[in-house]
Amino acid sequence: MRHILPSRHARAALPLIAVLATLVLTSCGALAGSDDDPTATPTRTTDPRANAILQPIPDELRVQGLFADPRPRDPDLVAGLGPRPASSFPAHDERTTVLYDIRSGETTEYGPGPTGLFTADNAFLAWIEFSSIPGQPPELRRVDLPTGGVANLGIAGAVIQYEGGGAVRISGWGRDGEFLVNLANGSRLAVEPAELYGRPQRYRLTERHLDGASQPRFTLWDGPTPLLRFDAIRATVDDQSNLVALIASQEPDPSQANIFVIDVYSREAEFIATIPADPGAEFPLAANANLVVWTPNYCTASPGPTRIYDRNTGQLTELSDARLWVATFAPGNRLVDGRFGGEAIIDPATLTWDTVLPPSPGDTIWSPDYHYASRGVTLGNRTTCSQ
Repeated sequence: MRHILPSRHARAALPLIAVLATLVLTSCGALAGSDDDPTATPTRTTDPRANAILQPIPDELRVQGLFADPRPRDPDLVAGLGPRPASSFPAHDERTTVLYDIRSGETTEYGPGPTGLFTADNAFLAWIEFSSIPGQPPELRRVDLPTGGVANLGIAGAVIQYEGGGAVRISGWGRDGEFLVNLANGSRLAVEPAELYGRPQRYRLTERHLDGASQPRFTLWDGPTPLLRFDAIRATVDDQSNLVALIASQEPDPSQANIFVIDVYSREAEFIATIPADPGAEFPLAANANLVVWTPNYCTASPGPTRIYDRNTGQLTELSDARLWVATFAPGNRLVDGRFGGEAIIDPATLTWDTVLPPSPGDTIWSPDYHYASRGVTLGNRTTCSQ
């Protein structure tokens, strides 16, 4: 383990806020078929039945206030963010597990291994350390974040996910199965492999493909109960109560789209802005209770500037010199820039760069309070745009 002292101190993290859902839609139409199936897979699948019939969405599932006609507006404020400053943290070697302490500016390098995983209470970081001896199995390590103490918790294949209660799910070495490991004392409990990995979420979005439709059908569920239904290009949801909707415009200019924020319970849509949009191009769109942030046509030859909409004041700000990929928010409404976990944090209130990590093609994982960040071995090269 190697500690690298900071060249300067980073700004303290601000109070935690909830991250809300993002949703991308294109029309208000409906499809015939067995949509009331809460067991449908949330991944894209194609319904084998042919000759699907377009039908209206039931009134009890229809979102109110959505429209396709464009209503463009000029930004209220055009401002420059300035170039991203160099990071005060040392470059990552893309082979070792590293821990960045954002508040103190300290970097700790551990042995060779993947990116670490933080517990929800910001108490521990867990990771797999690879042995430098050929044939030796990797081992589960954990660091007590408040004290910096490191413990070896025995042989393991991989850290799968955090399970709550200070425990992580790991795969054993070889064919040893899966275990829950208590990070505080290292105790293990053999468990059956999970049917579905990932953090349990209250809301679930299912997607169906039917012949005759230009886009799949999405249904938002609360347990077995359908809440909303719509046709969309793509959609994602978390366990909060707001969605962001992108509705494609029709004639006279189908290259534009409208952004809405939808309240799950009332099914009311709040119009945000009209943006240029290529339905086939990737671009970031994110929202929380206070802000909506997007960069239209990010993955095209002519990406639009990043815009920030303040839901409380209605102010629309355009960053004249920034093309950000914001998919989530740090505490204090700060913007996290970067597709693979984020490499920088921006304060939109002051339009300043708050935290900057060294560039890396690999994943970055942040602690829930954004006090820490971790990186590990990089496998292959990835780019923000997949086209």
